Amino acid sequence: MGSADQTAFAFTFTGIVFAIALFRFDLLDLMPVARHTLVEEMSDPVFVVDKDERLVDVNDSSDECRHRRVTRSHH
Repeated sequence: MGSADQTAFAFTFTGIVFAIALFRFDLLDLMPVARHTLVEEMSDPVFVVDKDERLVDVNDSSDECRHRRVTRSHH
């Protein structure tokens, strides 16, 4: 009896690894590329806040604004 064909095992293993990379780690996610192209290249300051109003992202153009004192108006 010779060695068994490992092709089926290799395809199964590769499929599982690719599925994990695709769905768990967003392998084909284009958002980082789009974010860099859109946000980082803008000359206007961009501030991104989450639902709890915490600052989560800024672009390089916002450096000057971040060093100013911020006052918040309540409507």
